[in-house]
Amino acid sequence: MDLKEIILNSLNYPVYNQEHVKKWLIFGVITLASYLVIPVIFAAGYQLRTIKNTIEGDSKMPEFNQWGQMFSDGFDVIAVQLVYYLLPLIFTTAGMAYLHMGKSFGGILILISVILFIPASMLLYIAISNFVYHGNFGAAFDLKQMFKRIKSIGKGKFILWWLITTLIVIIGFVLGALVNMVSKMIGFFLVPLIFNSFLSLFGARSGGLVYRESLGSTQIF
Repeated sequence: MDLKEIILNSLNYPVYNQEHVKKWLIFGVITLASYLVIPVIFAAGYQLRTIKNTIEGDSKMPEFNQWGQMFSDGFDVIAVQLVYYLLPLIFTTAGMAYLHMGKSFGGILILISVILFIPASMLLYIAISNFVYHGNFGAAFDLKQMFKRIKSIGKGKFILWWLITTLIVIIGFVLGALVNMVSKMIGFFLVPLIFNSFLSLFGARSGGLVYRESLGSTQIF
């Protein structure tokens, strides 16, 4: 698939048919309930299941079943995310603390956190997909294998894909923020139910499709 096909397929994924819309809304309810914390783990597990289906070549959205496995998968996904974002979070927290004390050095720390966040964000997509493909938690940190996948995809294509995907996610969050500005009450329900859930599914589908590019068109999971 070319980049245009990957992006359009991913954008169309949650609304492809009535069954997809139904599952998207169920996922949206789980995302809305994430205010209670625990549902965040189930949402992450469903994202991983979406990536798995995509890598396998399945165009259907996953079923909501095997909740124990979904919870376990979600916990693993969040653990991977925390590892990759640990350094950026540390520098951001330190930077905010310094700025709160009126020290300009905090701005430098925040700038460093942004610089660290970019490669972490790029690698995270491949890391989770690599974990899914190999069925091994350690595969999420196999940098040699991950860079091999990126090389197979094409470095230029991968970077451009990441930029476009990230831009779409940012636009989605901005639209959600605008809804919150119009009405916090409506935004409280509508943003996670519609916007955040859509962006999560879009990101999972897009990440799975670009990883599948590294496997060759005929290779199946």
